[in-house]
Amino acid sequence: MDGLDEVEAQHRDNCVQDLNQFIQDHGRTEMVVCSRIRDYETLDQKLILRSAIYVQPLTSQQIDKYLEQAGGSLVTLRSILNQNSEIKTLASSPLILSIMSLAYLDSDWEDFPQPMTSEAFRQRLFDTYVKRMFQRRNTTQHYRQEQTTHWLIWLAQQMLQNSQTIFLVESIQPNHFPKKHYKIRYRIGSGLISGLISGLISGLIFWIYFLVNSCT
Repeated sequence: MDGLDEVEAQHRDNCVQDLNQFIQDHGRTEMVVCSRIRDYETLDQKLILRSAIYVQPLTSQQIDKYLEQAGGSLVTLRSILNQNSEIKTLASSPLILSIMSLAYLDSDWEDFPQPMTSEAFRQRLFDTYVKRMFQRRNTTQHYRQEQTTHWLIWLAQQMLQNSQTIFLVESIQPNHFPKKHYKIRYRIGSGLISGLISGLISGLIFWIYFLVNSCT
C-alpha cells in the first residue's frame, strides 16, 4: 500500500489503526506500507509490522560514481554539482538525479543558468527536462508543446484538488472542466459511449438468444 503520507493528515491515525486491525484479523496476509519518514514519525498510531526499511538519500560518493559511469556526456553536470553543495543536495534523490542526467546529457556550461543559485538551477532543470522529453519523441506530435504543457498543468491541478495521485480516464468528472462547452462535450461523449456499449451488449444477448433457439 503506497502513499500513507498522502492520506489527509486528520485521517492518517485512523488509517493506521484500521491497518493494524486488518493485520490482526488476517495475520497470514503479507502487507507492505510505504510512507515518507517525516510524516510517519508525526503519527500517534504506529504500524504493527515485522520490520521496516528506511530508504536513505544518495551519498555524495554514490552520486559521483553514477556520474562517472556516464563518461563525458555528464562531465559538465558533474563539475557543477561538485562546485555547489546546495545543488548536489538536490541530486541525493534518485529521481532528481535521473532527471538531471536526462536533461543535461551532453550539455555545456551555457546550458546552465547564471548566476548558479539552487532555485535558478531547479527552475531551469525542469524546463530543460520537459523540452528534452518532447525532443526524444520520434512520432508525429498531434499537439504543440505549449498545448500539452497547458493541459498537463490543468490535469495536475485537478488531481491535487481531488486528492488523486493516480490518473484514470474514468475518474474525470464534468465539474473538472473549467468551461461550459467542455462539460457539454464530456456529457455528449459519455452518452455516446454508454449508448454504444449498451447497444453492443443488447445485440450480443439477442444473437445468443437467436442462436440457442435455432439450435433447439
